[in-house]
Amino acid sequence: MLCIGRSYWPRVPDDATLSDFQSDDRRLEEDTDDAGDGEKTPQPVYAWGSYRCSACDSAVPRVWNQEGTYVCPACKRW
Repeated sequence: MLCIGRSYWPRVPDDATLSDFQSDDRRLEEDTDDAGDGEKTPQPVYAWGSYRCSACDSAVPRVWNQEGTYVCPACKRW
């Protein structure tokens, strides 16, 4: 069903990044055990926004998870 003139979702700016929606206590680089049953918390494979590559320390708009750290596409071992 289409409702004209009524928006159910908030408008997101075109230049919004993932980091705009993450809280300050994000733990992308930590390997935590929040489950308490010995299982590791799943880590994202890919992220975009304003990040620093853990291998070359350059500012990059996107990073990939590589063995628990986040690296730029140039440093990622494919």
